Amino acid sequence: MSKEQVYVSVDCEFDGPIPGIHSMLEIGIVVMNHALEDIWESHSYLSPLPEACKDPDTHKWLVANGVYDNWIKNKKDIEPNLINPRSVFTRLNTQLATYGIGNCILVGYPSAVEFMWLRFYFDKYCGKSWPFGYSAIDLETLAMPFLGDNPREFSDEILHNKWPVDLSNQHDALADAKRQASWFKQIMNQYSKEFWGIRAVTERCMSQCNNGE
Repeated sequence: MSKEQVYVSVDCEFDGPIPGIHSMLEIGIVVMNHALEDIWESHSYLSPLPEACKDPDTHKWLVANGVYDNWIKNKKDIEPNLINPRSVFTRLNTQLATYGIGNCILVGYPSAVEFMWLRFYFDKYCGKSWPFGYSAIDLETLAMPFLGDNPREFSDEILHNKWPVDLSNQHDALADAKRQASWFKQIMNQYSKEFWGIRAVTERCMSQCNNGE
């Protein structure tokens, strides 16, 4: 019997826009089972890639939004816990493999960003082992039937006004992943109330993606 699908809410923090040229600094993950219950979480600070560099514009954004100050404030706690990316992604790959091939669905906000960074790091450190296939759910797109047809206008505050969550600890990767997971659950529950059979439709779409149909 095949295992049921799981939803994997992921948030990454990085020092530039392009993986490889820049580095992932932090990753938070929350795994939800088919019933949308949290079943596993992970939080890691990563050592920078030795061949990569920091992006000046991203650094300015991190400073302007208080993210850099938070890292500096917690530097003495973070630096001793920096982990080689190979160790982080080997562990993640092992854990996600327990849910079965083709059963992991990425949940991102936006999913295109997380997908790009995850794909690079998994390919670099785990070879051909990639748990998500082409299955990804973007929270902004998922919210469009309820918030309007222009996701560029969406923000944390707009999502929060519709589906309340804890907005503290912004840009802490695990806190962000948990916030995304909460939004995902609330949006999916609203779908199930307002649109008949949406869970079945979603599962069929994901199954077709995994089977290359």
